[in-house]
Amino acid sequence: MNANHLILITPLLGVLACSVISFLSPSKKSIGGFFFVIINAAISSYAAGQALFGDSIAFILNGGFVFGNIQMRIDSLSAWFILLVNLTCVNGAWYGLYYMKSYETQQKNLSLHWSLFVLFQTSMLWGCSVQHGLAFLIAW
Repeated sequence: MNANHLILITPLLGVLACSVISFLSPSKKSIGGFFFVIINAAISSYAAGQALFGDSIAFILNGGFVFGNIQMRIDSLSAWFILLVNLTCVNGAWYGLYYMKSYETQQKNLSLHWSLFVLFQTSMLWGCSVQHGLAFLIAW
């Protein structure tokens, strides 16, 4: 599996995280959210590492009639931003792992928090690599 496929897995991982986290017990939601953040960070950091060492990643997504072709590219600059986003999100998830323990009685809010945190990370990662103005605004 090459880095292009790994980058395409990240939005699917966000959707999977939303469905899995909602079915976990309240004491496991934080661990599940942290797990998905770590997996998302590992996948995207691997692709960013390849781009930093000279293997720029580029592919085109079909955006349909409205968007046309959406070019995705990870060069060395966007790779640095991807690594910074991952570092920040992993640290935030680590902090949230313990901070959110006091909210374990609010099961729906906890599910919403961790699901949206993983989707936030995914949108930040895709925002670093999209090369299309309108698609960039929607990704953010």
